[in-house]
Amino acid sequence: MTIQVEVSVYPLKTEEPIPVINTFCRMLKQGGHKIHVGSMSTELNGESNRVFISLKRAFEHVAEDHDVVMIVKYSNACPEIGN
Repeated sequence: MTIQVEVSVYPLKTEEPIPVINTFCRMLKQGGHKIHVGSMSTELNGESNRVFISLKRAFEHVAEDHDVVMIVKYSNACPEIGN
């Protein structure tokens, strides 16, 4: 099943959140996903298992060194990114 995801990552206890967010987005791209980065969230779409795996890997990667909160909305009814 193809899904679209809106994800927000909020690094805590840091004065420099942007590098953490950029690392998270880079990890999503390494999963082969086209992403759209907005001011408060990032959108991506793809096959559900690949998306779940990519989100897990990206979260775990940034959470190794930082306290973070990740908020995710999943949909199987939204149009694809760029439409």
